[in-house]
Amino acid sequence: MHLTWKQRLALHSELWQFDRWPLIHQEDVPAQHRATFMRNKFIVAAVLSGKTLTQVAQEHALSAARISMLMSRCLGGIEHHPPALTRGLIPFAADSQEPRQRRTELPTLTNQRGGACAFSALLAHLPALKRALDDMISAAHADHTHGQKLSPRALHSEFKRMLTSLNWPASHYPYTQSSMAYESVRVYGQRKFLEIASARASARLASTLPYRKLLPNRKALRAVQIDEHLLDVRSKIAIVEDDQISEVPIARVTLLLAVDVDTLCNLGFHISYSAHPNQDDMLALIDNCISPQGNKPLRTPGLHYTPGAMFPNALQSAVPLSFGVVQLDNAWLHSAHSVMDFLCEKMGATLCYGLPAMPTVRGIVEHAFGVLCQKATHRFASTTGSHSHDPKRESAKNRKKLPAITAQELEEIIAVTLTHYNVTPNSALQGLTPLQAFQRDREQRYVRSPSRLITQQWQPYLRRVRCTLHWPVDEKRRAYVNFNYVKYKGQHLTSSLTQRKSSVWVEYDVRDIRQLTVFSTGGACLGTVHAPKSWQHYPHSVSTRKLICRLVRQGQLRAKDPLASYFRNLLDSKNHPLHARQLLRVHRQFPSPEISPGVAPNTASQSPSTAYQQSMPEPFNRTMLYDAAPTPGTFQWSAHAANHEGSAHARR
Repeated sequence: MHLTWKQRLALHSELWQFDRWPLIHQEDVPAQHRATFMRNKFIVAAVLSGKTLTQVAQEHALSAARISMLMSRCLGGIEHHPPALTRGLIPFAADSQEPRQRRTELPTLTNQRGGACAFSALLAHLPALKRALDDMISAAHADHTHGQKLSPRALHSEFKRMLTSLNWPASHYPYTQSSMAYESVRVYGQRKFLEIASARASARLASTLPYRKLLPNRKALRAVQIDEHLLDVRSKIAIVEDDQISEVPIARVTLLLAVDVDTLCNLGFHISYSAHPNQDDMLALIDNCISPQGNKPLRTPGLHYTPGAMFPNALQSAVPLSFGVVQLDNAWLHSAHSVMDFLCEKMGATLCYGLPAMPTVRGIVEHAFGVLCQKATHRFASTTGSHSHDPKRESAKNRKKLPAITAQELEEIIAVTLTHYNVTPNSALQGLTPLQAFQRDREQRYVRSPSRLITQQWQPYLRRVRCTLHWPVDEKRRAYVNFNYVKYKGQHLTSSLTQRKSSVWVEYDVRDIRQLTVFSTGGACLGTVHAPKSWQHYPHSVSTRKLICRLVRQGQLRAKDPLASYFRNLLDSKNHPLHARQLLRVHRQFPSPEISPGVAPNTASQSPSTAYQQSMPEPFNRTMLYDAAPTPGTFQWSAHAANHEGSAHARR
């Protein structure tokens, strides 16, 4: 039963209160219809308040019939169907879910009732007519031999022929119109043709979908794309020196990202505090992808992970991970021997280097960078934009000021954005999220999964080189090894030596080269050797050692205590963004000493390197560095505070 708007109000008295209608925000209405939408709201509110249709029509310069039509659009309809209500106020918006149908008899020559929905009513009254038109359209779409090349005129001719064969009265619709419903037949033919085409395409997709899911060349970890991206945003750090807090900008940092090709899942990322990442950054990215670890803890207020968002290495069923084909560009760090040896020799992966100057070949990871720019980095006022003429680029006025975002906040925002993408449904994955697709393949497909015994031997940061162990017996000195411009000495190494010069293997961690482990060519462990005391204050990487030694040769640093001189040089030039970025990189390598103020360290049972680290001079206690904004007056100098506040001492 069809209800008028007055009958609807009589049955549902609560609809007299316009405040109880569903709320539609003005921002959700298309801009070109907002003015009409607001006018319609005033009209309906006035009618519901008790004003007559004539009064409301005069106030808004409309006819009373137009006001009644608007009320019918909002409240009229079939009894058991919900009315459109507020949605009916939006111009050209679809009415309620009720299908449009004719509520009166078809027009005749003696009783003209209008042609609204007359064609659909005619087809409902003559099922044979509808069946003949559908068969004709279906035969044309399937290109049957008995079909014909349909045109609107040919379909309309068939329509008229069928009316005659069915003995349809000549005094009824469509004979009441001069066009004989030509436009209705044309629109019906087009819609039916598209409906048949869409149904057959869906059927073909449904029939091949089970086979597509089982294709052996499409599964998680089959191929992984890795690339680097210089982030399009500036950030800052805070430095506390002699109880004085100073914030300085840092140069842009580089993001290294790994994405699974078939599941579109982000496997992990690494932030390199340099414009040109090296092989150590590449190995750090791989380690972040394959090592089991949870989400990065968030300290930024208002920032939180989407429920269930994570990287695949946080899944219990996804550990350990192993790559199949690794797609890279021709950057130098991708061709490093350490990277090639780890991926090919230890992991058993295949490296695929793309053609030069063709980033679109690795479109998956480039798309991930685009999503990150759109959702995160390009939304900050300190963004540099995608190019020099980008309208989103930071204004000249703001470039003279400090950026609002800190380095730590930027890293946390990247982690939240990338993990959120992993739990966002994707149409390319049949509505699954990348993480769901990854987990499905791990559970249902034969995916590369090495044993834990093998993965424990990977250790991407551990390297081994062949060196010469010197034993100057005539000078009555201990045996030593020359490694990265420094002599490493140790005890109990001469017991197994038979020559003054012996070839040995040296094993070291690239993140901390203060001590080395020496092995004989036969595989026996000879002991450890340590760097001089001047290099023992802080752990430092191979790249940092090479940089410091180069600066010493150039006369920019003192050779007596190069670590302290290097850090002091960075502090003196901290206002330069490049030096501030280098200072942050060193801060990440130099953790604070594991002692609390007023507590005497126990060095009796510690290695020499630990004792050297804890016996630092007093000037180191006057400088602290934060990659997030510090809170004055709340400094706790302990191992726990150092790890969670991101601080580091530096020799003055």
